[in-house]
Amino acid sequence: MNQIERAMEQVEQMTPEKGYNLVGVDDYGDPDDQGLYLIGNFATPEEADTELAKRQAANPDVRYYVYGASDKKSGAVIAFMAGQPEE
Repeated sequence: MNQIERAMEQVEQMTPEKGYNLVGVDDYGDPDDQGLYLIGNFATPEEADTELAKRQAANPDVRYYVYGASDKKSGAVIAFMAGQPEE
């Protein structure tokens, strides 16, 4: 399995059946592993956004993603990413 396939597998694992998962990226882990870790599952995107804003304020260098249940139902991998420096 190549790096892209492993990353897609992790995304699939982090995409919830219900609600919205806030996920962080471990940049210090194995370089061949995207290193996603679950922070929490939230009922609404607004709740996930609120927690995301708190996390970004406390840890601006961490990359975050929010994966929603609707992404899994549609078969599409849709996420929004935060915590990236602006260019």
